[in-house]
Amino acid sequence: MHTRSINRWWTVVAGTIATIVGASSIATFMFGVFAKAIGNEYGWPRSSVSLGLTAFLIANGFGVLFIGAAIDRWGVRRTTGILIAIFGTAIATIGMASLSLPMFVATFAVIGFCGAAGTMIPYAVLVCKQFDQQRGLALGIVNAGNGVGGMLMPIIAQYLLLHYGWRAGYIGVGTIVGLVPLLCLIFLIRASSNETTQPTSSVSQVKESLWQVVGKRKQFWLLALAICLISFSTFGVMSQMVSILTDRGFTAVVAAGVLSVAGTSSMVARLGTGYLMDRIFAPYVMTIVFICAVAGIWFITHSPALSVVTFGAVLLGIGLGAEGDIITFVVSRYFPAPVFGRVMGAVWFTFAWGAAGGTYLLSLSYDLTKSYATAVYILFALIVVAIAAVLNLGPYIYPPSHPNRNVKLKPAAKNLGA
Repeated sequence: MHTRSINRWWTVVAGTIATIVGASSIATFMFGVFAKAIGNEYGWPRSSVSLGLTAFLIANGFGVLFIGAAIDRWGVRRTTGILIAIFGTAIATIGMASLSLPMFVATFAVIGFCGAAGTMIPYAVLVCKQFDQQRGLALGIVNAGNGVGGMLMPIIAQYLLLHYGWRAGYIGVGTIVGLVPLLCLIFLIRASSNETTQPTSSVSQVKESLWQVVGKRKQFWLLALAICLISFSTFGVMSQMVSILTDRGFTAVVAAGVLSVAGTSSMVARLGTGYLMDRIFAPYVMTIVFICAVAGIWFITHSPALSVVTFGAVLLGIGLGAEGDIITFVVSRYFPAPVFGRVMGAVWFTFAWGAAGGTYLLSLSYDLTKSYATAVYILFALIVVAIAAVLNLGPYIYPPSHPNRNVKLKPAAKNLGA
């Protein structure tokens, strides 16, 4: 049954459902809802509780490196199924057991590592194998699941906290995030793993190490640099947005509303960016997205008008939401299918650590200078470097095989290389 081909759009449906209850929603939103209650019960200060999220982000970076290589070697179904089962069990363990602080942090490290299977990476691998002309749109739909999860998970977590307590909340959420993706893998993803839209003449590359593969192409280093810098900038500002706005005289309620607008914008951007990359050369789309992020940061940190600040949040949300589409789509156009998982995992590693670094260093800059002004100008410079990097990626190495006449994409590079 599992090798019988079905409509490829069911893969998109499966990926979207799975990312709604994925690692991003769990880490960012559920953790914030339960953090205060956890600290109160254990008697830990908030800085100690937050070590759980720090451990999650660091371990998640290593997790995406592992899952990319594991998928290339053992396939999507087996790798994702095992890691998702551990992911859900570890989340439930937080609620079932009384943990010391070191064990609490270690458990979140396990959640972060295995949570790599709760990202769009496994489904992006399948989408890039099954889609060519509509690849960007399909990736955008899958990535939009993260945005939906960002809206739903806080509501679900708050309901569980109020009615059942944080322990039952973790057990309930662990069950959901473990069971739902497994059902998607079993019932919705049945296309043959051999189905691919890219040339597979470079099968020998499966046996090469990641460094042997990426060392031959400047595109990896340029893309990794750009993604790390834009993630550093967008996540850094998003993590401090409420503080930035309240410091500038806006109320906490207004600041939270602006943050919500950014989250909604990021969900829309996931769809729009994918659609555009099917029609316009991806580095040009990336440049527009990065410019939106610059403008958004400026409006948020400098405008006194709420309407302009809100518009800035929309622009920043575009930059934040587009990154997942960009990583998967661009990697698929510059690297062959046999090494796609490993390369994408490596780029996602820079994404995760860029986000962790931006979150910490922006708050540190405020502690040292009592202002975000210096940090903001540094972020502008970093995004300019990111734009320069993407504009030097060059023509696609694996362009769409049958482009439409109206699709404005750069031609394939003449020298494909290894």
